Amino acid sequence: MKSLYKMYSDEFLRRILRMIEIFTSVTRTSAYPLSMVQRVANPYMILSLLECLTVASPRAKLIVMRIIKSLVQIGIPMEVFQSAGELVQKNETCASHRIMKSVKLHPDSEGNEPFSKTYFLQFFYKFMVHIRSSMWSKNKI
Repeated sequence: MKSLYKMYSDEFLRRILRMIEIFTSVTRTSAYPLSMVQRVANPYMILSLLECLTVASPRAKLIVMRIIKSLVQIGIPMEVFQSAGELVQKNETCASHRIMKSVKLHPDSEGNEPFSKTYFLQFFYKFMVHIRSSMWSKNKI
């Protein structure tokens, strides 16, 4: 039973994320980077990274950010990221969805929220607003 609990520890999660980060950074230097990560960089895996970004420890969140940065630099098609953002919108049980729904943004002059056409960028924008507002919220201290 101890080994089962050990698998779900923050240390174990960081090790796995670090291994993925190493894989994506090595992939960036290869001749055909997109072909190496295309099987693992699908919308469901990116959704898992976004979930880690919202619920994991700060150290794990930094690793997730570096993984996503590497995936963008590799040139994963934007449609994959867009599909991951749409999954966040549809999956009401995930923490990422709660951030998307709870953070209200000021509309622009045309009445649209920032990044309203791409859910992936909208998630990151709302995530940053959520972090900033949590820092100054009295009930979160």
